[in-house]
Amino acid sequence: AENKPVFIAFETYARLGETIGGPLGMTSRNFVKLFRDCELIDKKVSTTFLDLTFTKAARAQGSVGGGQPEAKRLNYTQFLVALDLIAEQR
Repeated sequence: AENKPVFIAFETYARLGETIGGPLGMTSRNFVKLFRDCELIDKKVSTTFLDLTFTKAARAQGSVGGGQPEAKRLNYTQFLVALDLIAEQR
């Protein structure tokens, strides 16, 4: 079952500054903004750690951009993978 509040947060930040109608995917900038806005950035979860986590999740198969190393966006499934990686760090 989909976690609706998490999906709503994903969708909200994935759409920030984006053109309506484009593919739904979260940029690294908006990924970090989400954590900054929620005041979750600290010594354990730094912006550098978030950038590295984003890149790792973006390279996974199924991400927006085909799972290529240059993928610039996370889809919802890859966003959940990134959240798991961050939870392990905490």
